[in-house]
Amino acid sequence: MRPLIRSPARAALAALLALSGAGREGARADELRPTGKGVAQGGVVWSGPRPTRPPRRVVLLAPNLTDLVLAMGLADRIAGVTRLDDDPRVAAVPRVGGYLDPNPEAIVALSPDLVVWVTNGSALGPVRRLAELAAGSRRPFPVLALQIDTLADVLA
Repeated sequence: MRPLIRSPARAALAALLALSGAGREGARADELRPTGKGVAQGGVVWSGPRPTRPPRRVVLLAPNLTDLVLAMGLADRIAGVTRLDDDPRVAAVPRVGGYLDPNPEAIVALSPDLVVWVTNGSALGPVRRLAELAAGSRRPFPVLALQIDTLADVLA
């Protein structure tokens, strides 16, 4: 399927999955508390080890993130989505709870390389638990927290 998003938006989203290092400045790896800034203003927070290569197994904790990854043509990288995701292309992908109540244990069981969370969902408690489980797992993985409020944040 042909990607729906064209450059430069596609390039910006690809950079997210390629983990080019955008948003590292000012973020503390051990905190998932929202910064109050959108992604376009540097409001990106990492928890856990930063990937050294592009992730192959990504768990997405918001339907809008799933839509963005699908629009990039990277459906093969999606390892888990919320029960609210309704795109037919992720119908067979494992569900990991909801936007407000993700299941940390179900996410860890999928052995992701990266978990992406939108901070606006108010799921801070379960996501913190996820970060704790990830840090203590045999294969630690990062959680990337994004605050997306505006179109500029989506493009960033």
